[in-house]
Amino acid sequence: MKNNILFFLAGALLFISSCTREPSSSVDQDKIFVKYDLIYDKNEDETTVRAEFRFGGAFGTKLELSSPASVKFNGSALPFNSTLAYYEEKLPGLVNSGTFIYSDVDGNTYSNATDTIRSVEFPSTDIVVNGGTDYVMPFMGQTIGGSDVVTLTLSEKIFATSISGASAITLGGVQTAEINAGPHIGYMYRTVTQTPVQVTSEGGTIWLTHKAMNKAITVE
Repeated sequence: MKNNILFFLAGALLFISSCTREPSSSVDQDKIFVKYDLIYDKNEDETTVRAEFRFGGAFGTKLELSSPASVKFNGSALPFNSTLAYYEEKLPGLVNSGTFIYSDVDGNTYSNATDTIRSVEFPSTDIVVNGGTDYVMPFMGQTIGGSDVVTLTLSEKIFATSISGASAITLGGVQTAEINAGPHIGYMYRTVTQTPVQVTSEGGTIWLTHKAMNKAITVE
């Protein structure tokens, strides 16, 4: 019981610290790091647009923008998620690119157009994996282009490839040997990283993610 209580308290502290934020007006505007996300989930047929601001780098303190600062995507202001301390909007269908515009409290404006989301899908054929044996699974979509990663999760095992020109992902036998035989659901996504052009001296990043339709996978 004591260990359970300690685990709960540690988790609660981690959650609280991860959501702690400060007003952006309280920090040096040139030290604000920004992370933009454009995430399409084919299972939901929904695109999530997200902007996160931090003071002092990618792992710094989260910020809530102080008026008159704002962040927009394709001309529309993004609402603030007070629980997770970032700006987010969910849009129907596939929005495969767009423009983020961030204005700080000093009136500086930073405009960044995203690249296009690169899709990835499971093959249409049945997937049967022999546990303990490498399985090379081709994926549908563009080959790996150098700034993207294709990741597959199967029964909590993670497989990924970022090899330029790759059109398949290998499920290693060492890991598949640890997966129980039977039906499972595979989750796959491609993430492309992009460096924004207009940022503060602290920098920023753009992540473009395409989540494939989930796929039934059999392990024997």
